[in-house]
Amino acid sequence: MLNLILDWAIPFALSGVVAAAMMMWRRLAAMQAGIRSLLKCQIEEFYDSVMAQGYCTVPSLERLENLYRLYTAFCEQDAMANLMERMRALPSNPPAKD
Repeated sequence: MLNLILDWAIPFALSGVVAAAMMMWRRLAAMQAGIRSLLKCQIEEFYDSVMAQGYCTVPSLERLENLYRLYTAFCEQDAMANLMERMRALPSNPPAKD
């Protein structure tokens, strides 16, 4: 009787643990993809507004660098590097009005 219980209970319990771990892994992957997507959207929105102004202030660039650092922590492929280089190249003050 004990052998029958052990033959069924242990695999049943282990399959439950494996199923729960797989579910948690899928949820974590979905959350990471969502966070990555939100960060990318914020960087792109920031890029549009900064390029329209023609300059990027130092505090704005610092906030942007923080967003970019978080984005690269979630994403191995660096699709935003080109945008970041363009924003870093902008002047930090608005153009002087004549």
